[in-house]
Amino acid sequence: MECQRPWIAHPLAIYCVPWLLIAPLYMLEWSSVLIYKADLAAYIAVVWVITPLVLSWLYWELMASRAVGAAPAPPPDFDRLLLFARWLLLIWFLASCLEVLASHGVPLLWLIRHDQKVAQDFGIPSIHGLVNSLLLASTTIYVMAGVMLRKPAYYLVLLMTLVWAIIAVSRELLMVALVQTVMIFLQHRKLKIMRFVFWGAVLALAVLLLFGAVGDFRSPAFVKRTAGITKAYPDWLPTGVIWVYMYVTTPLNNLIHTVQNSVPIYDWSFPNTLQELFPTVIRFTIFPYLDKWTGSGGNLVTRAFNVSSAYVGPAQDFGLVGTYLFAWLTMGTLVYFWKRRDLLGSFGYTLFGQCAFFSIFFNHFFYLPVVFQLIWFLLAVEIATPKARETPPKESAMSPIVAASAGLYDSPGALP
Repeated sequence: MECQRPWIAHPLAIYCVPWLLIAPLYMLEWSSVLIYKADLAAYIAVVWVITPLVLSWLYWELMASRAVGAAPAPPPDFDRLLLFARWLLLIWFLASCLEVLASHGVPLLWLIRHDQKVAQDFGIPSIHGLVNSLLLASTTIYVMAGVMLRKPAYYLVLLMTLVWAIIAVSRELLMVALVQTVMIFLQHRKLKIMRFVFWGAVLALAVLLLFGAVGDFRSPAFVKRTAGITKAYPDWLPTGVIWVYMYVTTPLNNLIHTVQNSVPIYDWSFPNTLQELFPTVIRFTIFPYLDKWTGSGGNLVTRAFNVSSAYVGPAQDFGLVGTYLFAWLTMGTLVYFWKRRDLLGSFGYTLFGQCAFFSIFFNHFFYLPVVFQLIWFLLAVEIATPKARETPPKESAMSPIVAASAGLYDSPGALP
């Protein structure tokens, strides 16, 4: 099935629209935790994030217009692709069994029994993120196969992942799996706008209610104690609304607080930006001066809400220049996979489109449990590429992995 590139999945839409919605939400003033004015929130969002993204997109689009496209890639071998995904699932299952034994249970049971353990206590340190990447990558492959081969039975793997996310009380795992699924559908199904809007609204409502339910189950009465809900908040709205409102607005709140009250360290190693790219066991050995309690949260207004968007690390490392460099690199990655029309392009844009969408919350671009999926996708594409490459013309002898690293747009299907 041909890889679609609808406007609704465009890099600017995926990356910028969530940021454009934050300032209006700020104006609702539903929480006293949001200590800054809406105009300042709008200024930070536009000057520190949206403007760098737009300028970066213009640059990479200009570069793409000068690139020379390569020959289209052959159709993938889905039997091999699914075999690889089954191996990923098997390894994930065995590793998860070990984690359950090592943790003496699962977070859902701990909550039911009111144990003192929390979800963060689950798993084996330093490999738990790798285990999650196995599940996310295999789920994405199965969804891709289900969409392209029109076999809904493959979506059962997604259902299993969502159930496991609830058992592990991991909203991050839940949301990443869902958004990557949506990204696949956007790329490989022709959209009927009204139907997409309808089902998008239904899915958003379901996720909203589920997000609030998981939040309440994981931390009963947490929001009511810490959100500082004002009289402007409509009491008739479900709990999921205030959960989502706080999680959407407080990252910008913390980003503003960091910009206003912190001095950049001007370190070209970008430690605050890159710290989550390393396993826990070595992260604080490499960056011993970072605050292990806030992680990449920056200067927090309150520790109850400890995320500050993907841009707080670059802002701490190099101020406004850091955010421009971060936008340039991440937008370039998005445009690269957007221009591809092969299987790796679909997987890559699914992964990094999700990272861009969630940039209002966290830096998934350099978050090991999420971004390590790219390694599995590269291996999957290498395995699934037909064996016709054993006798290729000399000018196209490179494997997809080598070709992907040969140049930014010197890739299969880079341009029509």
